[in-house]
Order: sequence, then structure tokens, then C-alpha cells
Amino acid sequence: MFNFPKVKKEPEFQYKTNFLKSVIFQFQYPENNSVTNNKELWKKALENKYPNIKAIFHSKVKFELKPDNKTSLLQQPQNTARGFEFRKKDNSIVIAFTNDSFTVTILGVAYSNFNRMFNEVKNDFFPLFKQAGISSFNRVAIRKINLFGFDQENDSNSPQIYPQSLKRYLPVQYA
Repeated sequence: MFNFPKVKKEPEFQYKTNFLKSVIFQFQYPENNSVTNNKELWKKALENKYPNIKAIFHSKVKFELKPDNKTSLLQQPQNTARGFEFRKKDNSIVIAFTNDSFTVTILGVAYSNFNRMFNEVKNDFFPLFKQAGISSFNRVAIRKINLFGFDQENDSNSPQIYPQSLKRYLPVQYA
């Protein structure tokens, strides 16, 4: 793309350090209540590797306006279990199952490389999808969030954008 030379790497190649804040694998599938109905399936398969478990709730507030009544009624929210979250002991990896999505969030320090992580997801979780009756995905996404952000001075006429981490080394006034 930028005419960088190609460097052949081994399939399990891994940098010693990376500049990632987090990496998120997201799989969306058609609405499937078997996720919340089969908590034991997920718990049995994941509790050894991901011992911190909690339910993900979805609150629905009901608002009712009746023509004969001058005031509206706001009913108590109904908390319904929408899925489950599993975390490693050190919170470096968070797995979230809901009725319509599966998300793996990995802190940058725990991320090794795409091939290794995708194979782990495929081997550990795809069999669970099959058992829960999830046979297709509507969307598959991966997001790599960088540790560095970028700023541009609002009052600057300069089109240059600098990484936030380098800002302290740059001159205060831009020409």
C-alpha cells in the first residue's frame, strides 16, 4: 500500500510489544433466546478459563399515556436477562454472550496475533454456538483500538495532525 517491503513472517509471529489498547471481535446473529435460556451450557464450558461471571441485563421502561388520564404513567423497569459476561481472573479478556451477539474484548497486552486469537475463538466458542442453535452470523467485525490518539489544534491553520503522546515534544505555537 505504501510501498513498504514485504517481510515474510511465520504463521505464529508475534511482536514483543504492541501499541493496542484493546482488540474486539464481534459476531452478530439472529435473535436467539437459547443464549439466556442455556446459562449452564455457557457456565460449564467457560467457568474454568473465565471464572468471573455476571448476567447482562436489559431494562425496559414502559410509558403509557391514556386519553382519559391527564398524567402519564411510567411503570417500573423490567429487568430481563439478556446474556452473560465471562471474565478472566485478571480481566484481560472479557467474553459477552447476548441474545443477538457474541463479543470478545482483549486488552492490548493480552493480544498475541490475529491467527492465534481467531483460532482460539473458533475452537472454544463455535461448538457452543452449534449447541445453542446458532448456525449463522449476520455480521463479523474486528476492531483494534490504538493506544495513541490524535489531536489537531482548533485555532491552528496547519493541516498537520499529531499523536497525543508526542504533543509534549512539539512546539506550542504552530506556524
